[in-house]
Amino acid sequence: MFIASTATTPIAFVRYAEQTDDNMLAVELQRVVIKGGANLADKNLFTPRGVVTKISDKDWEMLCQDKKFAEMVEAGFMTVLTDIGSKDAAIADLTPKDRSAPRTEADYRNLENNHGGRGINVGRTAETIAAPH
Repeated sequence: MFIASTATTPIAFVRYAEQTDDNMLAVELQRVVIKGGANLADKNLFTPRGVVTKISDKDWEMLCQDKKFAEMVEAGFMTVLTDIGSKDAAIADLTPKDRSAPRTEADYRNLENNHGGRGINVGRTAETIAAPH
């Protein structure tokens, strides 16, 4: 089983032991880390649209009970794959990037168009930035 993700950073889902006492420290029982790296250029400047993490059946059982994992799936940042061969199509259907993804020139252009250019320096000269509005 695999999890396809468009998360830029790795995300850990953790299950803790039930606290039987207010003074008891949280005891980690199980941790599943879903790889990050989507929308982030590697040393060869390859920028993957998504990444895939292999998980065990035990990991899957834990993730099925995790509310945050369910939220990530519902928001379209993760999906479950039974076959690695379907990863490209699955990644294409996911939300393209999360909030931790680096901003691109297109992101700044969108901000400039939506906010009248206030505070956005992309494509502007020092003279136009210093000019009174």
